[in-house]
Formats: sequence, structure tokens, C-alpha cells
Amino acid sequence: MPVLSPVCMSRDRGVLSAGRGAAHPPDPAVRTARRANGTAAAAVAMLAVCLLSACASGGSAAPSSPLGGHWLVKPLPQRTAGLRLDAMWPSATREELLSNRPSIGGAPVYDAVDARYEETEKAKGRKWTRLLTFTGYDARVVTDQWRPAVDDILSTFQAVGTPGEDFEIPTGPFGGYARCTETLLLDSASGMCVWADDGTVGIVYGPNFNAAELRDLLPAFRADVER
Repeated sequence: MPVLSPVCMSRDRGVLSAGRGAAHPPDPAVRTARRANGTAAAAVAMLAVCLLSACASGGSAAPSSPLGGHWLVKPLPQRTAGLRLDAMWPSATREELLSNRPSIGGAPVYDAVDARYEETEKAKGRKWTRLLTFTGYDARVVTDQWRPAVDDILSTFQAVGTPGEDFEIPTGPFGGYARCTETLLLDSASGMCVWADDGTVGIVYGPNFNAAELRDLLPAFRADVER
């Protein structure tokens, strides 16, 4: 049984406190609904994200610099794909992210970023704006490990709850391999997209986003956070 690290616990509190970064505090009915949906999302976040982190516990220190390929934009953009950066994030330091990184097929990892974004406008049929978290790694993943690395991360996520829709995503000019999936827990969908290419691995997690929504969002998001 993997041990839950302080980073995981901190991230879970971030999911549970998803409403804190909103511009206007929700009314009591919205808070009640958000709390109910947040219970399912928090369970998925705690188990899935923390199990991912546990995969690499005890790993060696990250190398000091990348060796070509694509890389992640730092600092991350303030706005992207209909989302705005949440100034209350990140909840983990670079060192904590590197120490608790997923195994990524044994690829060397050089750097890590972590951010939370909030929708700039409420989605149709929603009473509040939703939040999305992004964890990215500068990592040298060899070609034949792109898909195994993505599938390994998503299989851990799918182990929590009931698997829902699943999509392979066109990767456009960045190449690599990308996939989005969702899990259903207490009638609430949580989605995750993961990509891997010759220089980066990206994990996009959206409580209250389904896989189809993240699939549509991912190309523009990736274009803004990767070079």
C-alpha cells in the first residue's frame, strides 16, 4: 500500500477547497452542491494523484538540465483555453514535485511545474466555475515509452471509481502520445488527460470535467504551456 505523502495531502486539501479562489463567494445552495460534488472529486484526487506520486518514492535526484526536445513554459501562462491561473496555487514546491513524481517509464526528469486554473466563465448548465489542475514534467521520454508512460498514469487514475469515456487525442505539431479518460464516482465524473513526448509529460486533472470536455480543451491548453 503506497504511503500518502505531505504533497498528496496538500493537493487534496486544494481540491476540497476548490471554491476559495472564486471572485465572488457562492450562495449557500451553490456551496451545498459544490460540497457534494467535491466529496467524490476529493476521493478520486486523493487516491489517484497520491498513488501516482507514490510510484516514484525513493527515486534518484533529477538531472540538472534537459537534453533537447520540447519543454514546458515557465512561468505558466496567466490565461489559457478559457481558464485563468489561480494565484493560491501551487501547493507543492519544485523539489516536492520532483521527489514525488510518477515513474514515467523510468525516464530522467529535469524539472516540474504545478498549477491550478479556474474557468473564466461558467460552463452551460453550471452554477459555478470549475477548477483544473496541471502538473507537468520536463522529461526525456524515448519514443517507445510515450504510450506506456501515459497508459500507466491513467490506469492508476481509472482504478478509482468506475471507468467512463476514453479518448486518444491528436497531438498536432508537438507529437508524442495523448489520451483523456474519466472515472465516475457517486454519479460525479472526474476527467484526466495525459500526454508524453520527447521532452515533456503533462497531467491535466479536472474534477467535475468529463473526458470529452478535457479532450476539447487539451490542444489549446497544451499549445500554451509547451514549446
